[in-house]
Amino acid sequence: MLLFCILSGAMFSQSFNLSADSIKQTLNKNISNPLFYQELETSFDKIGEDYNSKNSIVCYAYILCNYRKEQYNKAIKALYYYDKIEKHLSKSLRKDLCMIQGDINKMNSNFIMSLQFFWKANKLSHQLQDQKGVMNSYQEIGVIYRDVGNYQKAEEYLNKAEEIQKLHSINLNNKFWLNIHFSKLNYLQGEYQKSRKFLNFSLNEKKTEYKNELNCYVYKEFANLFELLNQPDSVEYYLSKIINDYGDSMRFSYIGLDALNHMAILSIEKGDTSKAINEFWEVFQNAKKSGITSFAIESSVALRKYLNPKDFRYNEVSDYFIENYENMRVNHSEFEKYAIQIEDLLQAQEEILRNEEKLARRQFYFWVMTSAFLVFVILFSFAFYQMKKNKLQKLKLKLLNENLFNTNTKLDRFSSVVAHDIKTSVLGIKYNAQRLLEDIEITKTNSSELTEVLEECNKMNEFIEFLLVSAKTKKLSYIQHESINLKQLISEIEKNITKTHQNVDYEFDTQITHKALYGNYHEIKQLLNNLIENSFKYREPSRKLKIQVKIESNSNKTNLSVSDNGIGISKENQNKVFNLFAQGDSETFLHGVGLGLNICKNIAINNNGKIWLESQKNVGTTFFVELPNSLN
Repeated sequence: MLLFCILSGAMFSQSFNLSADSIKQTLNKNISNPLFYQELETSFDKIGEDYNSKNSIVCYAYILCNYRKEQYNKAIKALYYYDKIEKHLSKSLRKDLCMIQGDINKMNSNFIMSLQFFWKANKLSHQLQDQKGVMNSYQEIGVIYRDVGNYQKAEEYLNKAEEIQKLHSINLNNKFWLNIHFSKLNYLQGEYQKSRKFLNFSLNEKKTEYKNELNCYVYKEFANLFELLNQPDSVEYYLSKIINDYGDSMRFSYIGLDALNHMAILSIEKGDTSKAINEFWEVFQNAKKSGITSFAIESSVALRKYLNPKDFRYNEVSDYFIENYENMRVNHSEFEKYAIQIEDLLQAQEEILRNEEKLARRQFYFWVMTSAFLVFVILFSFAFYQMKKNKLQKLKLKLLNENLFNTNTKLDRFSSVVAHDIKTSVLGIKYNAQRLLEDIEITKTNSSELTEVLEECNKMNEFIEFLLVSAKTKKLSYIQHESINLKQLISEIEKNITKTHQNVDYEFDTQITHKALYGNYHEIKQLLNNLIENSFKYREPSRKLKIQVKIESNSNKTNLSVSDNGIGISKENQNKVFNLFAQGDSETFLHGVGLGLNICKNIAINNNGKIWLESQKNVGTTFFVELPNSLN
């Protein structure tokens, strides 16, 4: 399950360094968990030759775990597949593996290979802007130069590492290692006091993790220093602390093997050859198991010298020595030649990379400028086209408005003339009908017909008036808006109601929470009057008519509503009532010609508002009107 958590981030590791960090954190938490390691080892053994992205992460985890557990043989075995897994790993993980390969090669005195890997890690760290990685790689390069005897180069790279550590305040464990390396460099150069000062710094520093292991490194360097100062008792004291105080596992670690080897040399110096042989033999066996070839070879040299050729151990160490010694000899002049070649090659690669980056930047800027210019040309052309198009549309609209105005003016004049002529004819018919009703003889036989004629004349006259009002409400371009005193408006409407409906039993209630409304006074009056008249036309005769007018407002809008307890409107007819010539549901209570609510709708639209209703059959109807508080 733990391994699955690591692998779930594998597919993202190439693109995101955070995924690489997450993998490392998970490994650090579980590296000492035997079940986790067993699962990891089983997964690694099943990989075979299929090194996809997921399997590459397993291989990386297996290498790192074995390196941290100082099982270098297993780590070296897995590193054999480095070339296959490298392409599937992020730069951050590749940098880690380069540091591991460099360290293992350094422990085995293969300094040329070690230097190559540390330089590769250094380059990757620069690309990642990983200052801690840059510092660690410079530090290890300095250690290699120190171990091959080039103290000047060693000091140069250790100083570089220290500068980065101070500049970026990198954690205490890294400062600890710098002190250790500076100490060894100083005592190799005969600066014993400086060396001891650095060791004391390292011993007294607070260590966040691996405290015992780090202290062992300090004790080993104290032993080396006191050996140079010819103080064998102090040397033996510090070596014993490493071997005896920190458990058997220390005997398989690099520092433990170094201490055991040193103890064997001390036994030789004391003349105790038998003890020395046993100590060298332990170093030889433990070094082979750990994969630290340098100590296995060094101890095999000593055992070949002091063992009796008839001893069963002699042949084993001789065979190992002959097989590995040639590969592990350090030719310092050869190292210097290769080291210079490596640095020259890296400098050449960096120069090529810098030139490529410059060229890439120039190409990028060129394409950015070219794209920007093209975008500018396209936008300018589009803006110019839109400007010309808008200008043409405005001109066309102006001409259309002028034509519409002229047409409306002519239509208004024509409508007025036609309406006047029709109205005159209707009034003539009405006058004659009234005269005939006054004739007693005619009235006796035809009074009902004449009465019907008069009613139809009244309806026709009302229809003509409604047509004229409807035409006026559609002149959208010529409406004058103003601030309307709502209380005054309602008061005038209420006076008209009182005069018009004296014989109707009704109750009229108003709730006004807003003093003024922005709109056309005559249109708003017409709207409210039509809605109220509608309540009278479609009232329920069996109950007292109740009409309520509400006017409320917020910062942007004013809401008007007119409610009644009339006959109501069925659901299927509610969407039709605002249409021209629409009428109510019941023929019994039909009084209008179907223009009132259409006029209300046009008035609401003319004043930038909207109108709708809510109604329930035989319960009543509420009309809602929403109007803006300003023309904008």
